Amino acid sequence: MIIELPKRLNPLIDTLMQNGIRPVLVGGYLRDILLKNSHSKDIDIELYGLENIQELIKMLTPFANPHEVGKSFGVIKLFFEGYDIDFSLPRTEDKIASGHKGFAIKTYYDIAFEKAALRRDFTINAMGYDCKDKKLLDPFHGQDDLKNRILACVNSKTFIQDPLRLFRALGFCARFSLTCKPELIRLCKSMYANNSLSSLPKERIFEELKKLLLRSQNPSIGLRLLQEMQSLAFFPQLNALGKKQFDKNLVMLDNLAQTVIEDEKLKLHLLFGVLVLGFKTKQEVLDFILSLSEDKKLLLNVSSLYEGYHRLNSFTFCDANIRRLALHVRIEYLHILTSVDTDKSIKKLGEQIYQRSIHLQVSTQPPKALLQGRHLLSLGLQASQKFSELLSEAYEAQLDGEFFTLQEAKEWLKL
Repeated sequence: MIIELPKRLNPLIDTLMQNGIRPVLVGGYLRDILLKNSHSKDIDIELYGLENIQELIKMLTPFANPHEVGKSFGVIKLFFEGYDIDFSLPRTEDKIASGHKGFAIKTYYDIAFEKAALRRDFTINAMGYDCKDKKLLDPFHGQDDLKNRILACVNSKTFIQDPLRLFRALGFCARFSLTCKPELIRLCKSMYANNSLSSLPKERIFEELKKLLLRSQNPSIGLRLLQEMQSLAFFPQLNALGKKQFDKNLVMLDNLAQTVIEDEKLKLHLLFGVLVLGFKTKQEVLDFILSLSEDKKLLLNVSSLYEGYHRLNSFTFCDANIRRLALHVRIEYLHILTSVDTDKSIKKLGEQIYQRSIHLQVSTQPPKALLQGRHLLSLGLQASQKFSELLSEAYEAQLDGEFFTLQEAKEWLKL
């Protein structure tokens, strides 16, 4: 089969081949072509026959400014014609110590593609396309697995050496609607049972969960797979959810994943907001997020969504309560959450609150206090510790709708 790279890259590929290098397209770009998915702008190319990385830099310089990002890996990055291209040397990885970094990495001038591909996690990621001979290199039958929607590991002995692969499996199954081979399920179960996941930095786990949530139309597939791997207990707060609540969360998660939200960071915060909805306390929410990330904005948004959502359980619809709700959560974000709810009454209430909040001008922020300390001074009041009590009382009256302008607030103060 012939796979065409973007024509804009032909001069670059031709230059490499004219210098005796055999470029082999690998990774997600190739996988997307075989799946007939939209192609990404990230391209990975392994270079066979390259003797000196400095020579490569000289070859690439006329096209763009190359950057060496992994000396031990032999990786050169190039941004060219709108594509982020990673050029790398074929390499092997041998486990020599515990932990996700405990690998001895050796790069090669020229080895068999099959040997270099042995370091890959899944068969669908262990394919290559030889740009010189124009042929697919598929020593582990990844193309067949893609056609049959199966996720299988390249090598069972080396697979378990990197526990992050368990989380990668969740993401690939969710993104491409794949089914794990029983052997792969067994290996992932063993990684959790052996406590291998505890060696992973939380930042790496977070990145894989982020991909699972943002790149899949049905992230529930990944989380149900985590259950099947008997590894959901790695996240004790999720594991503690009852079946009914867990199932509801997953339906809402898929509904939200299929909702168009251009701000990716906001969408991620909302998706995490759905995940925590059934937690018993706000402290559980904080513990869950902090076990994954130190991102303060993520923590703030998810915890406020949790608090705002749970206030709806006893919410009485009126302007005063809507203004007060805006003190705890950004109502336009809460509305997105309720719009994917499986509970029709919550969905209806969320819509009503949102529409009224727009009229009250509190959909994106809480009401700003009309009466300030400077106004009290201008009215001849002396500064004292009662200032804050008076301002607080005034703000409560404002939330209750007792006045709507500064002049009305000053008149209220004289009463």
